Amino acid sequence: MPLIAAPARPRPRTNHARKMLMLEGCVQASLSPATNAAAARVLDRLGIALVRAPNAGCCGAVSFHLSAQEEARGFMRSNIDAWWPYIERGAEAIVMTASGCGTMVKDYGHLLSFDPAYAEKARRVSEFTKDISEVIAAEQGRLKPLITHHSTATSDASSQDVNSSTSAALRATGDQIPAMERGPSSAPRRAPIPRQLVAFHSPCSLQHGLKLKGQVEALLADLGFSLTYVPDAHLCCGSAGTYSILQPELSQRLLANKIKALTAESPAEILTANIGCQSHLQTATELPVKHWIEALDDRLSQSHGRTP
Repeated sequence: MPLIAAPARPRPRTNHARKMLMLEGCVQASLSPATNAAAARVLDRLGIALVRAPNAGCCGAVSFHLSAQEEARGFMRSNIDAWWPYIERGAEAIVMTASGCGTMVKDYGHLLSFDPAYAEKARRVSEFTKDISEVIAAEQGRLKPLITHHSTATSDASSQDVNSSTSAALRATGDQIPAMERGPSSAPRRAPIPRQLVAFHSPCSLQHGLKLKGQVEALLADLGFSLTYVPDAHLCCGSAGTYSILQPELSQRLLANKIKALTAESPAEILTANIGCQSHLQTATELPVKHWIEALDDRLSQSHGRTP
């Protein structure tokens, strides 16, 4: 099934004191415009405004993958120039909703370390760069009440459902279940919003490049999502930047294996964290594939009585 871009709902226009930059991206802005709009709405609920730097463009990853390294460094310098005035004015972070782009921008400091005009700025840009999951994790305590504010109690069955989801998420990453999550008596109390099973594909760039293995799964489980267990969750889906174009046969084999793993427990939809993976996975399944921040935005809308 080809990827068909879902229309983006309006972005918030609130001018919060807290501001973060967002890289719009070149591919994602066209193929999945709803992703960045969802991120802006979620952070708006937390009192954070996402700001677009008009002159920021491609992160340079595709050029770098294809050995056009000087072209890639040109993109890096242009982005740094676009972001720098906002950093000087107090922007807290540069937020990435595509983990492939995030991995690249995190490397700016290393890749421009030889350039006396940009080395220090590149280092600071890399330090400022955060995947959207890192931002949500830092604000998690303030976000949970926004999902649960309509009810302060839930049934034991609902609590057990949350525990089961957390367990599945942590089994998928090989981590241990925290003691506070083990029993229904200590489970988070949340409104009984109807749940569907979702499968999460963790991109290589997220779990291996950014070293954020298991973070999104744990976040989603804690916020009330029911996650399936995904076998071999550490393996690539076959997208891998330009790999799906340069090595189509191997890419398709990886894709078939990944789809089999993701659909093993019959989820209603597949969530991921990178536009390359999202578009690649969508070619091989009728299930909707979208960024996890869109699913969180939908859940918040349900909690506040609005149709996603």
